[in-house]
Amino acid sequence: MRHEAQSDFAAGERKAPDRLARDWLFAVDAVLARIAGLRRRAPLVYPMGVGLLAAVAGVAGQAGLIAARAASSPFLALYPAAIAAAFAGGFRAGLTALILGGAGAEALALALNAPFDGPALLVFVLCSLAVAFAAEALHRIFGELHAAESRLELQARISALDEHAIIEVTDHAGAITYANDKFCAISQYSRDELLGRNHRMMSSGLHSQEFYHRMWGSILAGEVWRGEVCNAAKDGSHYWTDTTIVPFLDARGRPRQFVAIRTDITERKRAEIALLESEAALRLSQTRLRHAADAGGLTYAEFDMTEGHVHVAYNFAQVLGYSPKTPAEGPEMERLANGLLDHVPPEDRRRLTLAIQQCLKGAASGRIEYRAIGEDSQERWIESVWSSEIGANGKPARIFVTLLDITRLRAAENALRESEKNFRSLANAIPQLVWIASPEGEITWFNERWYDYTGAPPDRPADSGWKDFVDPDSLSTIFEHWSDSLATGRPLDMTISLRGADGRLRPFLTRVMPHRDADGRIVQWFGAATEITEQKELEEALRTATLEAERANRAKSKFLASASHDLRQPVQSLVLLLALIERQVAAVPKALETAKMMKQALGGLNGLLTAILDISRLDAGVDAPAIDSVDLSALLDRLSSEYEAKAADKGLELRLIKRPLHALADPALLERALRNLIENAFRYTPNGGVLIGLRRRGDRVRIDVVDTGIGVPKEKQQEIFEEFIQLNNPGRDLGKGLGLGLAIVARLAALLDAQIEVSSRVGRGSRFSLSLPAAEGAPAVEAQPTHYEDPRGRILIIEDNLILRNGLENIVRKWGCATLAASSGEEALEIAASRRWRFDAVLSDYRLGAGLTGVTAAKEIARRAGRDFPTLILTGDTASEHIAEIASSGFELLHKPVSAEQLRRKLSRLLAPAAAK
Repeated sequence: MRHEAQSDFAAGERKAPDRLARDWLFAVDAVLARIAGLRRRAPLVYPMGVGLLAAVAGVAGQAGLIAARAASSPFLALYPAAIAAAFAGGFRAGLTALILGGAGAEALALALNAPFDGPALLVFVLCSLAVAFAAEALHRIFGELHAAESRLELQARISALDEHAIIEVTDHAGAITYANDKFCAISQYSRDELLGRNHRMMSSGLHSQEFYHRMWGSILAGEVWRGEVCNAAKDGSHYWTDTTIVPFLDARGRPRQFVAIRTDITERKRAEIALLESEAALRLSQTRLRHAADAGGLTYAEFDMTEGHVHVAYNFAQVLGYSPKTPAEGPEMERLANGLLDHVPPEDRRRLTLAIQQCLKGAASGRIEYRAIGEDSQERWIESVWSSEIGANGKPARIFVTLLDITRLRAAENALRESEKNFRSLANAIPQLVWIASPEGEITWFNERWYDYTGAPPDRPADSGWKDFVDPDSLSTIFEHWSDSLATGRPLDMTISLRGADGRLRPFLTRVMPHRDADGRIVQWFGAATEITEQKELEEALRTATLEAERANRAKSKFLASASHDLRQPVQSLVLLLALIERQVAAVPKALETAKMMKQALGGLNGLLTAILDISRLDAGVDAPAIDSVDLSALLDRLSSEYEAKAADKGLELRLIKRPLHALADPALLERALRNLIENAFRYTPNGGVLIGLRRRGDRVRIDVVDTGIGVPKEKQQEIFEEFIQLNNPGRDLGKGLGLGLAIVARLAALLDAQIEVSSRVGRGSRFSLSLPAAEGAPAVEAQPTHYEDPRGRILIIEDNLILRNGLENIVRKWGCATLAASSGEEALEIAASRRWRFDAVLSDYRLGAGLTGVTAAKEIARRAGRDFPTLILTGDTASEHIAEIASSGFELLHKPVSAEQLRRKLSRLLAPAAAK
């Protein structure tokens, strides 16, 4: 035992020096580390301060030695001061102590009149410098060892984190210097693709610049930053990480690298985002439901019969006009029922009480309408629907009740019944025959006038036997038109002969109109028939009076201007519908030939209306001449080429004598006048030929149209320039013209400052001449295209006539255009706004009923849309003030009836800019 104790004591004696050495090394290491830290934080101030203190201490010590007469050298006390300064602060501290201490020692020697000792100074300087260099080397070696230890420690920590976290190391500028496998996996980049690249390559763009400024501000200040970051992977997908960035500082205290430690939180963030989006959608849905419930006057109440709880909607009081209140005593349902019945008029309480009892006895569902009186004393009609969840005992466990305010619906129903009553009273009071039919066409009611006229018994069913009173010869036609109206929803307009109680058939002008609900569905048909026997008898007298009235020029023009719109509407409809028919029967030769004959007949009527329009336009002063120099030779060349085929068809010779002459005129108006003169010559020349020539007469140019026709008696040569005056056409054959061509020429001549001359011999022929002011030279005329492609684009059609509106829609769709259609200017504004003004042109009638005209509607559309639309006014109105208004608007104008080809060309030109885009 003693031996073992001695051995342990000896071992302890041996270990004691080792522990002392180790403790001393730790102390030195701690001191050096402390010095290194001070040098990093104050690289200039700290060493100079240490050197200054050492120099002061050395000079003070040297003064003490001198005073004690123990100084063998003037620098003896400065050696330990310089050495201490060098080891405490490095080379800069040692150098500072050397310089300041040496200077202080010399100053002390001079003060004591001691001789200068150069060798001692040299030895002191060399020794101090050697010590300073050695101390600096020691500090650098220690710093490198300490940095190596830090790197090893960092590497060890990174290696430990590598297995559990996403690790990335970047330099001070953000370039990636290290990325572990987890980082490569989540970013989808290989390590070679990451190293040396800036971390900005993975920016997702979701974070603001302020976010990155705060992050970099923290880590560049040496602070640890923590936060959640969204980055972009290689494939563009986003991933979220919980990130900690640790800066590592260099010897000067500045960041030399950053270590980012991340944890993948992508799934959590996705769940959070999905939850936020779901909550937002739920809130939006709830808001919409509340708005819908408030707007529709809908609320609810929920009764938990098991727990005895009642829940009512937030808007219960708003819908019913009162808040549910329950007395303090009695069973809850009984109290609620009593509270509900308190707000119900006595007349409805019994029905509501029975419904409540039925619900409580276990009825799964039910419905009742009753009145509720609110606290504001207003009466409301409520539709209540309940649904019950039946418990195991066969009684309701939960009851859900919806309550809908139907006050307006009830009022509308009452108003409808009252309106129907008033309608029937009115229909019984008027002289027309009136009836109502179902959507399927079955007649449900006749007015009293029907029974008075036909003699049918009033108790007879309305839909039975009415055919007995219709002319049997027209019954099939009536059924055909009526079936078409039922299929298409279009009104029925026709004249029907009905047999009266006296057995006599009389004509009735009949119109049947559909009545539609808010959704556009037909709910009824209303028909009315007006006896027109007297009108038929007066037709001949009216026709005679009309012919007499035509003799008065001004009165006739005004009459035609006012009647033109109504005349042109059906003709325009016929023109467009006939164009569609031609396409539809192109494969049926007989039908196509019939359609062509109809087209010829319609062309005559169209020509009549066009001629009337020309007269009206000229009387209105709309066609203001644009006077310019006109190349008459080129104009006559073109007209001669155009009329050669017509001359050949009639077996006539057409000759042209031209000279290089020019005249001052409006080219378009002059061409119209010459066309009328040439047409007139061909029309009244059965054989021989027509000559067109040019002559110079002083300062004027004369254009002659000479024919070998029937001639004009001298006494009639002024009269032929009046409207509807024709010679040798007592039957008013449209093939021989309308009697308006020369009247138009006279008006055009007045506009062009031209003189008309007539020279004629009956049976020999006639010469009609236009004398115009001469001009020098003529401008180049831009060639007009001879071929137009079908128009393309979307057209807003505004037409109050349903048949014409449908015809316009059908024909432009055949050409490939899309359409929007309105029956009034106001409706057009609503449709245009609802379509966000997405159309390319406007095609409108001028007269659109009592509201806006086509011009004002088109202007308002352009104003609201903030841009102009190509606009074509298609009108049958010939009133001078209306024509002038259209002309001043800048819109294009075509007068009904217009051919399908004219309309196609005009729309093609209007839509050309839109089609080019």
